[in-house]
Parts: sequence; structure tokens; C-alpha cells
Amino acid sequence: MRILRICVLVLFVAVSLAFAVFFVRDLARRDDSVPVIYTGDDVFELSVADDESTLLKDVTAYDEKDGDLTDHVVIESVSTFLTPGEYNVRYAVCDSNNHVSTADRRIRYVDYTAPVFYLKESLCFSSLETVNLLSCVGATDVIDGDISGNIIISASNYVADEPGVYHFICQATNSKGDTIETVLPVYVEERSYSAPTIKLSKYLAYMKVGDTLDFRKLVKEVVDQEGDEMENVKLSYDSGLRANKAGIYAIHYYAQALDEAGEVDDRQPRGHAVLIVIVEE
Repeated sequence: MRILRICVLVLFVAVSLAFAVFFVRDLARRDDSVPVIYTGDDVFELSVADDESTLLKDVTAYDEKDGDLTDHVVIESVSTFLTPGEYNVRYAVCDSNNHVSTADRRIRYVDYTAPVFYLKESLCFSSLETVNLLSCVGATDVIDGDISGNIIISASNYVADEPGVYHFICQATNSKGDTIETVLPVYVEERSYSAPTIKLSKYLAYMKVGDTLDFRKLVKEVVDQEGDEMENVKLSYDSGLRANKAGIYAIHYYAQALDEAGEVDDRQPRGHAVLIVIVEE
């Protein structure tokens, strides 16, 4: 019986020693360190033309066990704009023991500008036409390109087929969450289909307060209902533009055929087109 007790005691001591050895070895091998990501400057500047790989520039990572992990850094998420042209990028890296670290960096576009609207045609319609503003209004963005598919248009006072001036609210948002909004006047009038059509090089212009705009040079041609260019035609203008004050203005173009004597032929319908001018601070 005594020998049995001694054997049990020796076995217990051996097992305890073995456990202690394995425990110490495990502690020695265990990696409790986590990798660290270094992002350089607090704010990283780039151009809207740079691709996503540029976001990794100057970003490095190091782990006490694995060493340099820079090549393993990934972009975990990209935020929408915090302020116009600025957003956050979150980076992540994982070491060989599956320890994950993250770090954030503020990104600033040095050449960002907000999206802008454009018009494909004049916002002057005959009461005989169907007004489909979505087919007339587009929007472009320096990041996303054409964002016309993101346009939302609403109007509170529009009455179909009723002549008058209506105001439509247009909104567009790019992928960074930057939303632009403007109010566009739409002119519906009693006008014959045979009236001349005035074609402009653009139907919406942006300008800064104090700038000048030679709107007469925007006329490309005047065509008849068959699409043929009219030569004997008189052009006139009505401009309410105030270039020294921010706002939305309309410049009206009128075209009417001349008779053989070079006089305005009042028997012929008058064409009408509108240029919308947005004057910004």
C-alpha cells in the first residue's frame, strides 16, 4: 500500500512538472502583441483624379512578431463627406495570430467641386407639349461623372397644359453624399409647332458674382419646323441677369421670320428659348 502511494505521488509530481513545462513553453510562444498601423500626416491630400490605390500611400504597419505588415494593409471602409471634399478612410491589418488592428485617416480632395446641373434643351415649352423635366435636366460630378440618374425633381404648382411659369425643385447627390439643389423656372406658353426653334450651345450657365456673360454668342442657329436653318430671321433678347448679385436668372431669346422687305413678319409665329443663369458667390 505504501509503494502504491509513493507511485501515485511520483506520477502526480511528474504530471505537474510536465504541465508546468508545457505551460511555460506556451507562454513563451504566445503572441499577445497587436500590429500597429501608421498613417503619416493627420490629413492626406489627393486629387479627385487619383484612383483608390492612392489612399494607401504613406500607410505602413508593423508587428513585433511578424515585422513589416505594410503589404497586408487593406481599406476597410470609406465614409461619405464629413465636410465638402473631406472624408475618413479606415485601414485594417491582420497578423499571423489573427490579431486585427484598425486606424483612421482624414482625406482631403484639393480640387473638389460640387456637382452641377446642365440642361439638354430650353425649359420653354408649348402648352401642346408634355413637360418631362427629367428628360431635360442632367447633372455631372468630378468624382462620379454623370449622375443624372440621381436627380429628384418636384413641383408644387405645376398644372399640365396650362400656360404659365412654374418652378421645379431639382436635387442631385453624388456617391460621397454631397447634395446640390436648385429651383428651375419652366415656361409653358401658347406657341405653334411651326414656330422657329432657337438652338443654344448651352441652356444653363454658372457664373460667379461680378463675372460677365456674352449670352448672344450662345446662339448656334435658328431652324424651322423641318429642322432647316433659317437665314432671314430677327433675334431679340430679354435679359433680367444681375451679375452683381447671387441668384437664378432667365435670359429669353426670341426669333421671328422676316418678310422679303426685311421686316418682321407678324403673321409668322415667334420662337422662344430660355437660358438659365445661376450666379454664385
